[in-house]
Amino acid sequence: MRKPGFATLIFAAILPFSIGGLTYANAAAGGESGESASSPAMVIANHLASVLGLSEVQTAKIRSVLEEEHGKLVAVRDDPTLSADDKLAQLQAIRQKASDDIMSPLAPEQQRKLMEELQSQQPAMPQGQAPRGTQETPLQR
Repeated sequence: MRKPGFATLIFAAILPFSIGGLTYANAAAGGESGESASSPAMVIANHLASVLGLSEVQTAKIRSVLEEEHGKLVAVRDDPTLSADDKLAQLQAIRQKASDDIMSPLAPEQQRKLMEELQSQQPAMPQGQAPRGTQETPLQR
């Protein structure tokens, strides 16, 4: 069984706020801008700040990454010219870049704590079952 990678863990942690949280973000902001004291990016950044002991500079950087990622995810999701495969590929690339950008301002100890936090939030998989999207297809064998 393949363990989920860092990008998968970060994505699983922020997906509810990224795409699923659009209604929440718009309602909190009172419109389309997504900017609010309680925006999903702010909520996640503040949570990470408290869990990881982030500085204000680190927190601002992570919030900026999350806001940028959110905008890109929405644009891909709403692009009618992209096929499902193209959307998936672009979403994965966006997630990977955001994951790398979130890790970059963190000290090694903060990175370790983040990984522990993300892994503790992952639901337990039944024995022998791989996380969704990680199972091999006949073409990958």
